[in-house]
Amino acid sequence: MFGVNARGELQQLYWGGRLGATDSIPQAAPLPEWASFDRSHTNTPQEYAGWGAGLFNEPVLKVSFADGNRDVALCYENHTAVADGFAVVLRDIQRKIQVTLHYAIDPESGILARSATIENREAEPVTVEQAAAVAWALPAGHYRLNYLTGRWAGEWSLNQEAGAMGSPPVPI
Repeated sequence: MFGVNARGELQQLYWGGRLGATDSIPQAAPLPEWASFDRSHTNTPQEYAGWGAGLFNEPVLKVSFADGNRDVALCYENHTAVADGFAVVLRDIQRKIQVTLHYAIDPESGILARSATIENREAEPVTVEQAAAVAWALPAGHYRLNYLTGRWAGEWSLNQEAGAMGSPPVPI
């Protein structure tokens, strides 16, 4: 679940299993600053964070504009329902960059698919340095990363690692 906080950011609010009709979710609100070098923009888990507005962790979108500026601060514009889910439009607070997040939910499994469309509506070209479909800002907890490695004819060696606290969001 996500919501729009007072700064207009699309903020992640809940990760987990399916919610019931009576489950409560906190309102979207920027999280407090923890230190002078750890601003609220970095602490607040955004659904799709651009490289700007004082963000210190790894963003999902990095763009360079024709004038050399690289600041992208995305805020909520609108959302619409579509046949298999919904679309959320974000826009930069100063430049004519728009991101549409497309969500589709499989009704049987509850698996969520997401993609992102980035549109340059500036008069000049821009360089997209990095763009991911999604990044997860997982809440504090104990996580284990499972992955497979190996060489030819032995590609299925299972590796397991404990997730480290304070790890940055994982762009996909």
